[in-house]
Amino acid sequence: MVTSSLSLFRQTLPHWSGAGFFAMMLIAACWIDRKLDNDNIIRIRRLLNFQLSFVLLIMVSAFATIKWYPGNLFVKANIKEIGKGDVTLDMTGWKDLEKQFSQLQMIDIKNGKMKESDALIINNWYPAGHFYFYLTRPLQMRMIAVGRLNDIHKFAWMNLAIPEIKPKENAYFIVASNMFQDPSLLFSDLFEEVKLHKTLEQKRSNKLVRKWYIYHLYNAKSAIGNKHPLLYME
Repeated sequence: MVTSSLSLFRQTLPHWSGAGFFAMMLIAACWIDRKLDNDNIIRIRRLLNFQLSFVLLIMVSAFATIKWYPGNLFVKANIKEIGKGDVTLDMTGWKDLEKQFSQLQMIDIKNGKMKESDALIINNWYPAGHFYFYLTRPLQMRMIAVGRLNDIHKFAWMNLAIPEIKPKENAYFIVASNMFQDPSLLFSDLFEEVKLHKTLEQKRSNKLVRKWYIYHLYNAKSAIGNKHPLLYME
């Protein structure tokens, strides 16, 4: 109920309030148990069986759509922002990104363009959580948050447990086409040069559904990630 009430005033994702409804289901079950007489049990059971079958059908359909739907779902966007508005992309493609990026990172290190210690810069809690779980943690890579506290949330505190980006160090920035932001506008005050390095593609059933823009951020102008979390409120 608390999350449901908050959603009236702040943006929330639909599954956040799911756990709260479980307690309401128990209350409803107790009420039905007291009101239900034996003559209605068979009818109610049939209704519940239909409901379970319907939910199962929806779950299977959703899984199949997320995994194999050819192209973007009900979305038309320009090629630079391909996938914008396709909610199924929130739940697919992240492991493939890790595989493609790890290969790219090794080539960058081999060619002397980047170092193994170079961090990934993020400026929002989403998709920072996905990047942390699927990318930086498996690759043992630093991830440093910059921006407003309202945008980066707990990552402001996580910065304190990670070595800061020192002056003259480089970093990566990854932005998806369906959530595109121009890093030149975001980080020009933090790095001397912001350069698009590579564009990776995500496909579903052999159809292009999203692009990943990989940027190199060269020569940090000052230390990044060494601020007290409350200072990100400025």
